Amino acid sequence: MRLKRIISGGQTGADQGGLEAAAFLGIPTGGKMPKGFKTEKGYFPELADMYDVEELISGEYAPRTRYNVLDSDATVIFGDLSSPGSRTTRQMCLDSKRPCLVVEEFNDFYRRLFNDFLNMYEVTTLNVAGNRESKNLGIQQKVYDFLIAALQDDTLKEEHAGTLGTT
Repeated sequence: MRLKRIISGGQTGADQGGLEAAAFLGIPTGGKMPKGFKTEKGYFPELADMYDVEELISGEYAPRTRYNVLDSDATVIFGDLSSPGSRTTRQMCLDSKRPCLVVEEFNDFYRRLFNDFLNMYEVTTLNVAGNRESKNLGIQQKVYDFLIAALQDDTLKEEHAGTLGTT
């Protein structure tokens, strides 16, 4: 599998769904978060140990978005692109000339598009962004399920490469 790391800003919803899926698949995680490991539900410093995310000195969301866009090969934005955070993330990708894919639906078409995107841009570090849970109920689970379905086959193939038929 080409993907070596998944990072995010740690917000509830899409960000945390991405980190959870990566951890489940054994893909290293990381990213930058606002001061105090701020999310919409409060401060969660335990995310540092869980997902190797780092705290920034700023409590604002825009600086961590910029860092995560620049620290990755590409960004995937899940959910409604009209939200302020998703628009900001997309604009930062455009400004920095970084590949960006918007996934608005969680179906086979978008899973194939996502995998094609990863292959086309040879993504090794992926920034997962998108709607927060309070603005798009259920998105954290949807992102988790989407990434597991999209990445699991490649992960399993890599883990068992060269071991088939040796038992």
